[in-house]
Amino acid sequence: MLNCLPVCARSSSISKVCPGRFGTNLTQSYTCKRYLWDDDDATPNKFKDYKQCVDKKLETASECVALMRQKCEENDFRATKIVRGTMGPLETLLERRPNLRIIHLVRDPRAVTLSRMSAPTFHGLYADERRKKTALARAREAEVYCSTLRRDLQVRSRLEQSYPGRVVQIVYEDFVQRPVEYAQAVYQYLGFKMPKKLVPWVAKQTKVKGVKTKADTKIPRWKSTMTIDEIKQINRICWDIPEMVGYNWGDWDLGEAEL
Repeated sequence: MLNCLPVCARSSSISKVCPGRFGTNLTQSYTCKRYLWDDDDATPNKFKDYKQCVDKKLETASECVALMRQKCEENDFRATKIVRGTMGPLETLLERRPNLRIIHLVRDPRAVTLSRMSAPTFHGLYADERRKKTALARAREAEVYCSTLRRDLQVRSRLEQSYPGRVVQIVYEDFVQRPVEYAQAVYQYLGFKMPKKLVPWVAKQTKVKGVKTKADTKIPRWKSTMTIDEIKQINRICWDIPEMVGYNWGDWDLGEAEL
């Protein structure tokens, strides 16, 4: 079995030069890029060893890509999860691929903010602040997510008109409550029938995350983790998102007495 993960351990020497994520320190980022990718004569041996490791892993990864391409081509349809993509470039794909379908997954900005706080390098510019897990860091993360989501929703609205029936929205909070039903709907949307053997697998793999059960009420984790002021601040930053999405997540006009 091929090891398809092109991952090489970074030594402490490299970590001292390279920031946790490019962009958090511009001087370090430039030096790191020069040592790793520019074939600088002054490149330390530790960097050369790392580059050799990466090159070797990439060779192995290319073999894996060939195997995965073959598997994909054998199937009637292929699904790709794009985590950091935006809606903008998809117009070209919709135009070039008449059988392409897009599912836009949208989630409560407060839940997304809390989730991204657990990944300190998700956005380089705010990586250092996110490690501190301050109210300011959460507010800035909410700004990043909601500004991106606004643009995506605007672009998606235009794409829905230009390519009717080929772009659909799913709200995460609805999906996790009825995963099997939504999975079947996705298959139907793509023009296929969901295999019965997948029903128990979907039910097992899609247990509600970020939610804890309290009596008969499911309490979102952001509501029990964030302060009232943090929630209000994110609500203000993302004030127009519920209307744009067409979904009521609740507690959007939150007052202290209501929590």
